[in-house]
Amino acid sequence: MMKKFLITLSLFVSSAYAAEYGYYAGFGVSYINSRGLNMITEGLDQGYVTSFGKINFPLNFEGAAFIGFDNSRIGLGTGYEFTSRDSYSETYGITETVSYRTIPIFAQYRYTYYKSSGWELASGGSIGIFNSKISMKNQPSVQNNETFGMGAWGFSFTVDTDLSYHLSKNVSLFSTLGFRYAKSASFSYTSDTSNHSKGEKVLFSDGSNLTLNLSGLKFLIGIMLSWS
Repeated sequence: MMKKFLITLSLFVSSAYAAEYGYYAGFGVSYINSRGLNMITEGLDQGYVTSFGKINFPLNFEGAAFIGFDNSRIGLGTGYEFTSRDSYSETYGITETVSYRTIPIFAQYRYTYYKSSGWELASGGSIGIFNSKISMKNQPSVQNNETFGMGAWGFSFTVDTDLSYHLSKNVSLFSTLGFRYAKSASFSYTSDTSNHSKGEKVLFSDGSNLTLNLSGLKFLIGIMLSWS
């Protein structure tokens, strides 16, 4: 029994000393299947005669710290996904602005299954939560530049594949393509306005709640630093 314990401890210590530590940061674009966000822009186009159209391609920053053993690594990360769009209404002489942002917090796992001549191919997934914010305002405003801010929390799950190339022992370039499933709870107003109270649920004219479906594709390119 003691012999098995010592062997197990020895293997653990050996693995610990062989651990790889690192951090990556990437920038890219997402495709979001956001019916809720596009219902807002469609309503503005109809009510204010603007021309927002659909908003489906926010920019995306992401970074994570990780620890790896052999061909596997686990990490914790966060990011920032955002977009903002203006549209001028000649009918009313105002400019409408719609802004969207999401901050995710996630845990991830990667497994590297191909290595050759500096190239590596890895696949894995991540799971986490996110906080989304949407704001609307118009200029000039009849409500003293009043901004309608709305927020909600949500849950996400992502599967993706990384292709990386080692520039040196400690520096790599990478690209990631993945699919994300993500949906938010109902949005609430984040501050008091002339017509709404903080915490009040955001409703469309048909009585339905505002939610976001952020499911879709995610693409990143970036740099990875690692050491052992």
